[in-house]
Amino acid sequence: MSPVSLMLIGTSNTSAVEELCTPEPIEGAQFNLYKIGEWDGSQGKYVPVAPFDKAPFDQIGGTDDGGSAIGIVDIMGAGADQLRQLSTTLSFTIKQLGQSGKGIEPAAQTMTNAEGVARFDGLVRGLYLVDAPIHQIQSTTAQGKTQIDEYVISSSLVALPNVNSDLPMDVAITAKATHSKGIDPIHVEKVWKNDDPATRPKSIKVSLWMEGEDTPIGSAELSAENDWKHVWDNLPVSNRYFVVEDDVPDGYHVFIDEDILNPETADFTITNSKPQQPVTPVTPQKPPAQTGADIALVVVIAGAAFVLGTLLIVKARRAEG
Repeated sequence: MSPVSLMLIGTSNTSAVEELCTPEPIEGAQFNLYKIGEWDGSQGKYVPVAPFDKAPFDQIGGTDDGGSAIGIVDIMGAGADQLRQLSTTLSFTIKQLGQSGKGIEPAAQTMTNAEGVARFDGLVRGLYLVDAPIHQIQSTTAQGKTQIDEYVISSSLVALPNVNSDLPMDVAITAKATHSKGIDPIHVEKVWKNDDPATRPKSIKVSLWMEGEDTPIGSAELSAENDWKHVWDNLPVSNRYFVVEDDVPDGYHVFIDEDILNPETADFTITNSKPQQPVTPVTPQKPPAQTGADIALVVVIAGAAFVLGTLLIVKARRAEG
Protein backbone atom coordinates (compact mmCIF):
# COMPACT_ATOMS: atom_id res chain seq x y z
CA MET A 1 0.00 0.00 0.00
CA SER A 2 1.26 3.47 -0.83
CA PRO A 3 1.69 5.75 2.21
CA VAL A 4 -0.51 8.74 2.83
CA SER A 5 1.78 11.64 1.91
CA LEU A 6 0.98 15.04 3.37
CA MET A 7 3.06 17.67 1.58
CA LEU A 8 3.32 21.17 2.99
CA ILE A 9 4.01 24.39 1.10
CA GLY A 10 4.94 27.28 3.42
CA THR A 11 3.31 30.60 2.54
CA SER A 12 2.93 33.92 4.31
CA ASN A 13 0.51 36.81 4.11
CA THR A 14 2.35 39.50 6.06
CA SER A 15 5.61 41.32 5.45
CA ALA A 16 6.76 40.24 8.90
CA VAL A 17 7.28 36.70 7.67
CA GLU A 18 8.60 37.29 4.18
CA GLU A 19 11.45 34.91 4.95
CA LEU A 20 8.97 32.04 4.81
CA CYS A 21 8.56 32.61 1.08
CA THR A 22 11.74 30.55 0.72
CA PRO A 23 10.81 27.43 2.69
CA GLU A 24 13.44 25.83 4.88
CA PRO A 25 12.95 22.49 6.63
CA ILE A 26 12.71 22.35 10.41
CA GLU A 27 14.33 19.53 12.35
CA GLY A 28 13.17 18.27 15.75
CA ALA A 29 9.56 19.52 15.74
CA GLN A 30 7.38 17.16 17.79
CA PHE A 31 3.93 15.96 16.78
CA ASN A 32 1.37 13.89 18.66
CA LEU A 33 -1.16 11.56 17.07
CA TYR A 34 -4.39 10.56 18.82
CA LYS A 35 -6.72 7.90 17.44
CA ILE A 36 -10.21 9.31 17.92
CA GLY A 37 -12.39 6.78 16.12
CA GLU A 38 -12.56 3.67 13.98
CA TRP A 39 -14.79 2.86 11.04
CA ASP A 40 -17.94 0.83 11.79
CA GLY A 41 -19.32 -0.52 8.53
CA SER A 42 -22.59 -1.65 10.12
CA GLN A 43 -23.37 1.92 11.17
CA GLY A 44 -21.74 3.54 8.16
CA LYS A 45 -19.73 5.96 10.28
CA TYR A 46 -16.80 6.38 12.60
CA VAL A 47 -17.32 5.45 16.25
CA PRO A 48 -15.19 6.83 19.08
CA VAL A 49 -12.56 4.69 20.78
CA ALA A 50 -11.38 4.90 24.39
CA PRO A 51 -10.85 7.32 26.05
CA PHE A 52 -12.72 9.49 23.54
CA ASP A 53 -15.96 7.53 24.02
CA LYS A 54 -16.71 8.99 27.45
CA ALA A 55 -16.72 12.26 29.39
CA PRO A 56 -15.63 14.92 28.76
CA PHE A 57 -15.29 13.99 25.09
CA ASP A 58 -18.83 12.68 24.69
CA GLN A 59 -20.11 16.24 25.14
CA ILE A 60 -17.92 17.70 22.40
CA GLY A 61 -19.88 18.58 19.30
CA GLY A 62 -22.64 20.69 17.91
CA THR A 63 -25.64 20.50 15.63
CA ASP A 64 -26.20 20.79 11.93
CA ASP A 65 -28.76 23.10 10.34
CA GLY A 66 -31.50 20.57 11.08
CA GLY A 67 -30.61 20.25 14.75
CA SER A 68 -29.06 16.77 14.48
CA ALA A 69 -26.00 16.06 16.62
CA ILE A 70 -22.46 16.33 15.29
CA GLY A 71 -20.07 14.52 17.63
CA ILE A 72 -16.31 14.15 17.61
CA VAL A 73 -16.39 11.40 14.99
CA ASP A 74 -19.20 12.77 12.79
CA ILE A 75 -17.08 14.06 9.93
CA MET A 76 -19.23 12.71 7.10
CA GLY A 77 -20.98 15.74 5.64
CA ALA A 78 -19.58 18.15 8.24
CA GLY A 79 -18.58 21.55 6.92
CA ALA A 80 -15.14 23.13 7.15
CA ASP A 81 -16.16 25.30 10.11
CA GLN A 82 -17.57 22.34 12.00
CA LEU A 83 -14.43 20.26 11.39
CA ARG A 84 -12.25 23.11 12.60
CA GLN A 85 -14.37 23.51 15.73
CA LEU A 86 -14.26 19.77 16.41
CA SER A 87 -10.48 19.60 16.18
CA THR A 88 -10.03 22.81 18.19
CA THR A 89 -12.30 21.64 21.00
CA LEU A 90 -10.61 18.23 21.10
CA SER A 91 -7.18 19.83 21.23
CA PHE A 92 -8.11 22.26 24.03
CA THR A 93 -9.74 19.47 26.07
CA ILE A 94 -6.68 17.22 25.75
CA LYS A 95 -4.40 20.10 26.75
CA GLN A 96 -6.56 21.01 29.75
CA LEU A 97 -6.59 17.41 30.99
CA GLY A 98 -2.85 17.09 30.50
CA GLN A 99 -2.02 20.31 32.31
CA SER A 100 -4.31 19.42 35.22
CA GLY A 101 -2.68 16.03 35.79
CA LYS A 102 -5.13 13.88 33.81
CA GLY A 103 -3.11 13.52 30.65
CA ILE A 104 -4.05 11.30 27.72
CA GLU A 105 -1.19 9.46 26.09
CA PRO A 106 -1.02 9.90 22.31
CA ALA A 107 -1.19 6.81 20.15
CA ALA A 108 2.09 7.87 18.57
CA GLN A 109 4.67 10.64 18.70
CA THR A 110 7.29 11.62 16.19
CA MET A 111 9.71 14.39 15.31
CA THR A 112 10.79 15.87 12.03
CA ASN A 113 14.10 14.83 10.54
CA ALA A 114 16.74 17.02 8.90
CA GLU A 115 14.57 17.25 5.78
CA GLY A 116 11.61 18.50 7.83
CA VAL A 117 9.67 15.26 7.42
CA ALA A 118 7.67 13.68 10.24
CA ARG A 119 6.40 10.18 9.68
CA PHE A 120 3.82 8.00 11.43
CA ASP A 121 4.09 4.37 10.30
CA GLY A 122 1.88 1.33 10.79
CA LEU A 123 -1.42 3.18 11.08
CA VAL A 124 -4.72 1.42 10.50
CA ARG A 125 -7.70 3.14 8.94
CA GLY A 126 -9.47 5.43 11.35
CA LEU A 127 -10.01 9.00 12.45
CA TYR A 128 -7.02 10.76 14.01
CA LEU A 129 -6.25 14.07 15.67
CA VAL A 130 -2.81 15.55 15.01
CA ASP A 131 -1.59 18.10 17.52
CA ALA A 132 1.71 19.65 18.52
CA PRO A 133 3.29 21.68 21.30
CA ILE A 134 4.92 25.02 20.58
CA HIS A 135 8.19 24.52 18.71
CA GLN A 136 11.10 26.84 19.45
CA ILE A 137 14.21 27.58 17.42
CA GLN A 138 16.98 29.67 18.95
CA SER A 139 19.34 31.73 16.83
CA THR A 140 21.60 34.78 17.12
CA THR A 141 20.90 38.05 15.32
CA ALA A 142 23.51 40.10 13.47
CA GLN A 143 23.61 42.33 16.55
CA GLY A 144 24.53 39.38 18.75
CA LYS A 145 21.16 39.06 20.46
CA THR A 146 19.54 35.73 21.17
CA GLN A 147 16.41 35.29 19.08
CA ILE A 148 13.75 32.67 19.70
CA ASP A 149 11.31 31.85 16.92
CA GLU A 150 8.18 30.09 18.15
CA TYR A 151 5.81 28.19 15.89
CA VAL A 152 2.25 27.61 17.05
CA ILE A 153 0.61 24.76 15.18
CA SER A 154 -3.13 24.26 15.14
CA SER A 155 -4.70 20.82 15.34
CA SER A 156 -6.51 18.89 12.63
CA LEU A 157 -8.75 15.85 12.25
CA VAL A 158 -7.49 13.41 9.63
CA ALA A 159 -9.45 10.49 8.20
CA LEU A 160 -7.28 7.67 6.87
CA PRO A 161 -7.60 6.88 4.07
CA ASN A 162 -8.75 10.20 2.61
CA VAL A 163 -12.26 9.43 1.38
CA ASN A 164 -12.63 12.75 -0.48
CA SER A 165 -9.76 12.26 -2.88
CA ASP A 166 -9.34 10.36 -6.13
CA LEU A 167 -5.96 9.41 -4.68
CA PRO A 168 -6.92 8.65 -1.07
CA MET A 169 -3.36 7.71 -0.10
CA ASP A 170 -1.74 10.88 -1.45
CA VAL A 171 -2.67 14.23 0.13
CA ALA A 172 -1.22 17.67 -0.64
CA ILE A 173 -1.36 20.44 1.96
CA THR A 174 -0.74 24.19 2.04
CA ALA A 175 0.07 26.15 5.21
CA LYS A 176 -0.26 29.84 6.02
CA ALA A 177 1.96 31.61 8.55
CA THR A 178 1.28 34.91 10.29
CA HIS A 179 3.41 36.91 12.69
CA SER A 180 2.39 37.38 16.32
CA LYS A 181 3.89 39.23 19.28
CA GLY A 182 1.66 37.60 21.88
CA ILE A 183 -2.10 37.89 22.25
CA ASP A 184 -3.63 40.43 24.64
CA PRO A 185 -6.55 40.99 25.13
CA ILE A 186 -8.56 37.77 24.82
CA HIS A 187 -12.33 37.86 24.36
CA VAL A 188 -14.72 35.00 25.13
CA GLU A 189 -18.40 34.76 24.26
CA LYS A 190 -21.03 32.13 25.01
CA VAL A 191 -23.52 31.28 22.24
CA TRP A 192 -26.63 29.13 22.73
CA LYS A 193 -28.13 27.10 19.89
CA ASN A 194 -31.27 24.97 19.42
CA ASP A 195 -32.48 25.34 23.00
CA ASP A 196 -35.19 27.05 25.03
CA PRO A 197 -33.93 30.27 26.68
CA ALA A 198 -36.32 29.66 29.56
CA THR A 199 -34.65 26.37 30.54
CA ARG A 200 -30.98 27.03 29.79
CA PRO A 201 -28.54 27.54 32.68
CA LYS A 202 -28.52 30.99 34.28
CA SER A 203 -24.73 31.12 34.04
CA ILE A 204 -21.68 29.09 33.05
CA LYS A 205 -18.02 29.24 34.05
CA VAL A 206 -15.08 29.39 31.67
CA SER A 207 -11.33 29.24 32.27
CA LEU A 208 -8.36 30.75 30.48
CA TRP A 209 -5.28 28.53 30.23
CA MET A 210 -1.74 29.26 29.14
CA GLU A 211 0.06 26.34 27.54
CA GLY A 212 2.44 24.71 29.99
CA GLU A 213 0.71 25.91 33.18
CA ASP A 214 -0.90 23.35 35.50
CA THR A 215 -3.69 25.68 36.62
CA PRO A 216 -5.82 28.23 34.73
CA ILE A 217 -4.57 31.80 34.80
CA GLY A 218 -8.07 33.27 34.73
CA SER A 219 -11.75 32.41 35.07
CA ALA A 220 -15.06 34.12 34.45
CA GLU A 221 -18.76 33.56 34.98
CA LEU A 222 -20.84 34.30 31.90
CA SER A 223 -24.53 35.16 32.12
CA ALA A 224 -27.18 37.36 30.60
CA GLU A 225 -26.07 40.12 32.97
CA ASN A 226 -22.75 40.48 31.13
CA ASP A 227 -24.26 39.54 27.76
CA TRP A 228 -22.48 36.16 28.02
CA LYS A 229 -19.13 37.86 27.32
CA HIS A 230 -15.84 38.50 29.10
CA VAL A 231 -12.46 40.05 28.29
CA TRP A 232 -9.08 39.14 29.80
CA ASP A 233 -6.30 41.69 29.43
CA ASN A 234 -2.91 42.55 30.94
CA LEU A 235 -1.98 38.91 30.43
CA PRO A 236 1.37 37.19 31.06
CA VAL A 237 3.53 36.90 27.96
CA SER A 238 2.62 33.75 26.08
CA ASN A 239 2.14 32.70 22.50
CA ARG A 240 -0.55 30.11 23.12
CA TYR A 241 -3.67 30.51 25.22
CA PHE A 242 -6.84 28.47 25.15
CA VAL A 243 -10.28 28.76 26.74
CA VAL A 244 -12.52 25.93 27.97
CA GLU A 245 -15.93 25.62 29.57
CA ASP A 246 -15.53 24.21 33.08
CA ASP A 247 -18.70 22.10 33.13
CA VAL A 248 -20.82 21.55 30.04
CA PRO A 249 -24.52 21.63 31.03
CA ASP A 250 -26.36 18.31 30.94
CA GLY A 251 -28.06 17.67 27.62
CA TYR A 252 -25.81 20.09 25.73
CA HIS A 253 -22.83 19.70 23.45
CA VAL A 254 -19.95 22.17 23.23
CA PHE A 255 -17.96 23.61 20.34
CA ILE A 256 -15.04 25.98 20.89
CA ASP A 257 -13.83 28.21 18.08
CA GLU A 258 -10.77 30.44 18.07
CA ASP A 259 -10.45 33.46 15.82
CA ILE A 260 -7.18 35.39 15.73
CA LEU A 261 -8.53 38.82 14.77
CA ASN A 262 -5.07 40.37 14.45
CA PRO A 263 -1.60 39.62 15.87
CA GLU A 264 -2.63 40.98 19.28
CA THR A 265 -6.28 39.98 19.73
CA ALA A 266 -8.14 36.67 19.85
CA ASP A 267 -11.82 35.79 20.11
CA PHE A 268 -12.97 32.49 21.61
CA THR A 269 -16.58 31.48 20.98
CA ILE A 270 -18.05 28.69 23.09
CA THR A 271 -21.25 27.34 21.59
CA ASN A 272 -23.60 25.15 23.62
CA SER A 273 -26.19 23.37 21.50
CA LYS A 274 -28.96 20.96 22.39
CA PRO A 275 -29.16 18.24 19.71
CA GLN A 276 -32.50 16.88 18.57
CA GLN A 277 -33.12 13.18 18.12
CA PRO A 278 -32.76 12.18 14.44
CA VAL A 279 -36.09 11.57 12.70
CA THR A 280 -34.68 9.63 9.75
CA PRO A 281 -32.02 6.90 9.75
CA VAL A 282 -28.57 7.79 8.50
CA THR A 283 -27.63 6.17 5.19
CA PRO A 284 -24.41 4.21 5.76
CA GLN A 285 -21.39 5.48 3.86
CA LYS A 286 -18.38 3.37 3.06
CA PRO A 287 -14.83 4.61 2.51
CA PRO A 288 -13.16 3.45 -0.72
CA ALA A 289 -11.62 0.02 -0.35
CA GLN A 290 -7.86 -0.24 0.06
CA THR A 291 -5.57 -3.22 0.09
CA GLY A 292 -3.18 -3.96 2.93
CA ALA A 293 -3.44 -3.47 6.67
CA ASP A 294 -1.23 -0.52 7.47
CA ILE A 295 -1.17 3.11 6.46
CA ALA A 296 1.80 5.44 6.71
CA LEU A 297 1.14 9.06 7.58
CA VAL A 298 3.83 11.38 6.26
CA VAL A 299 4.15 15.03 7.13
CA VAL A 300 6.59 17.37 5.43
CA ILE A 301 7.55 20.56 7.25
CA ALA A 302 8.72 23.37 5.02
CA GLY A 303 9.10 27.02 5.83
CA ALA A 304 9.10 26.13 9.53
CA ALA A 305 5.49 25.02 9.42
CA PHE A 306 3.35 21.89 9.69
CA VAL A 307 -0.14 21.22 8.42
CA LEU A 308 -2.72 18.45 8.21
CA GLY A 309 -5.99 19.33 6.55
CA THR A 310 -5.65 23.10 6.66
CA LEU A 311 -3.76 24.17 9.76
CA LEU A 312 -2.97 27.69 10.88
CA ILE A 313 0.70 28.24 11.67
CA VAL A 314 1.31 31.28 13.87
CA LYS A 315 4.89 32.50 14.10
CA ALA A 316 5.95 34.52 17.13
CA ARG A 317 9.39 36.04 17.52
CA ARG A 318 10.99 37.63 20.53
CA ALA A 319 14.55 38.80 21.13
CA GLU A 320 16.40 38.15 24.36
CA GLY A 321 19.66 39.40 25.72
